[in-house]
Amino acid sequence: MFTAEEQKQINAEFEALLEDYAQTRNADKRDLICKVFRFAEEAHSGQRRLSGEPYILHPLAVARIVASEIGLGSTSISVALLHDVVKLSDRTFEDINAAFGPKIGELVRDVHKLAGKNIRFVTEETADPRHPAIKNPEEQAENFRNFLLTMSNDVRVILVKIADRLHNMRTLDQLEPLKQKRIAEETLFLYAPIAYRLGLFNIKSQLEDLSLRYEHPEEYEAVKERLQKDAEIEESYFATFAAPIHAKLIEMGFEYSVKTRMKSVFSIWRKMKKKNCTYDDIYDIFAERVVFKPRSENSEKDDCWKIFRAITDLYSIKPDRTRDWITRPKETGYEALHVTVQGPKAPVARWIEVQIRSERMNEIDEKGIAAHWKYKRGKEKDAADNSLDQWFKTIKEILDDPAPNATDFLNTIQLNVLSTSIYVFTPTGDLREIPKGATALDFAFALHTDIGMHAEAVRINHKIAPLNTVLQSGQLVEVITTTETKVSEQWRNWVHTPKAKNRIESYFKKQRQLVAARGEQALREYFEPLNIPLGTDTMNALLGHYGMQQWDDLFYAFGNRELTISDNLQKIVHPRKGLLGFLGFGQPSNEKKPKKKKQRPQNNKPQETTVTSTLELRGIDSKGLLNQITAIISKTCTANILNIHLECKDGLFRGYITIDTNNEKNIMLLLNELKKLHEIEKASRKN
Repeated sequence: MFTAEEQKQINAEFEALLEDYAQTRNADKRDLICKVFRFAEEAHSGQRRLSGEPYILHPLAVARIVASEIGLGSTSISVALLHDVVKLSDRTFEDINAAFGPKIGELVRDVHKLAGKNIRFVTEETADPRHPAIKNPEEQAENFRNFLLTMSNDVRVILVKIADRLHNMRTLDQLEPLKQKRIAEETLFLYAPIAYRLGLFNIKSQLEDLSLRYEHPEEYEAVKERLQKDAEIEESYFATFAAPIHAKLIEMGFEYSVKTRMKSVFSIWRKMKKKNCTYDDIYDIFAERVVFKPRSENSEKDDCWKIFRAITDLYSIKPDRTRDWITRPKETGYEALHVTVQGPKAPVARWIEVQIRSERMNEIDEKGIAAHWKYKRGKEKDAADNSLDQWFKTIKEILDDPAPNATDFLNTIQLNVLSTSIYVFTPTGDLREIPKGATALDFAFALHTDIGMHAEAVRINHKIAPLNTVLQSGQLVEVITTTETKVSEQWRNWVHTPKAKNRIESYFKKQRQLVAARGEQALREYFEPLNIPLGTDTMNALLGHYGMQQWDDLFYAFGNRELTISDNLQKIVHPRKGLLGFLGFGQPSNEKKPKKKKQRPQNNKPQETTVTSTLELRGIDSKGLLNQITAIISKTCTANILNIHLECKDGLFRGYITIDTNNEKNIMLLLNELKKLHEIEKASRKN
């Protein structure tokens, strides 16, 4: 049992939770929270954490984070209080359902799944006997699939889990170093990016700082100590900088606050690593934040710009560092105006970033998605809603992929779920959000499937570029299309977004079916006049000869002209007495062979066969490309070039090359080598 002092601490924390709950938008279910707490308190009676404190303080702390730092309501608070009950007591999910209803029971079950042993992310560096390393990509992919599947059922599940992880990180010092590092690594890789994507910027920064503290403790302490020291020095400088702003905002009649914002320890450390620089080389460690109350219900945006103009009248602006997140909020729902200006010249002039936000914008930045919902109150969906919907839609598309390669699946998760977005412009001026790392071809499919399927190239900032170009934020992107479907095998390696991947794979699946059907029909038309049925025996003979396993693969090879139909097929399959005999491949037939008469040897030399083929090429025109193509033809196979016809227009080329070679396999080898050229988008055999 607990001491009187410990019970007093528990009661105080519960009262604090009720006060936090009173500040949420619909604080009318106090009785439910009291009932849930008594249930959880009884279930955790006598239990203690590794620190020795009563265990019930952990779910209470998680519930307080859910209420005060995320701003969720009674259902999520209840789930937070109950999230460890089944794991650590004899209570069951059925007990929770019976006491509090199926919705709370279902959410508790899903949070429990995220903490289960089937969701593990352990590297060799952080492995131990109880937590073996995950070396198999398939196992890691399955872990992610389980995680995303559970998370996507209800966003409150991951919000409660993030709160749970935050409190665990705050109290991680009680664990052994190896386990600290394992949890910190997992937090930085998984929970911090998801927190950011849900708009929980403050929580995301805390998770990152705490992860750095346990992964790289010496570097963390060095940056933290320097930051604290500089904060004292900077205080007087920023007071001087802010004084004219205070006077101007008072003159304009605003209710406001101005405070200095410091970069987090982790963001400074990451920038130092990324740019290979020192702490002193980073100039935007401190910034000024102006938070104001709009003068009327509809003046919020206008007031932002009025404050912007007032500040730029006081200080010289750095135009390339202005960011308008009001016209087009970030994918997280973040809204603000950022402007960088030149500060006072004492002791030396320097650039200072000023962030301008309303009280609503500031709360959304601090509490994320829950604060956004608070201010919506029945209004139509806005950009932040649509962005979040698209994020969950992307997760669903990833999960719906029937049989992805494990490595590709993990890369897709990293790009589309755990990374940030960039913004590019269409020629009409529309701003489009795409994942960071996406290519121009991904963008084409994001606009519309038909645009993607008919894309030939792009213009980026009015300059022609190939479809596999990785896009950067702020670029103007125009997709060049043709009336023909332009999909090629290379596209599989050029796209990263689930939509583009799924559309391309669906196209190839349909095309393969059509080509295989054409090959099957061609074989039937060849064998039918010879009274040879295209049945199991015939197909087995052909498969054995060509070294294939599946009928469809053989049909496709003939339909795609990788194999040609000739009289040689009769030598491969030869019907006698209703059965097949194999001739010329060292395999016995089921018939008795007649005695052969001795014949005089003949001196006839075998005749070399010549295969004439026309190759179709298209791609991006560049200097010296024709020389590269002819060099590959000369190097790859013994071939005579009979004819070359290439046409160039708008930076693109297409055309045909006719060659003679003595081996059909050389043609396929040649096509594969040509496809490796960056400029070539398509290389195929026309006949």
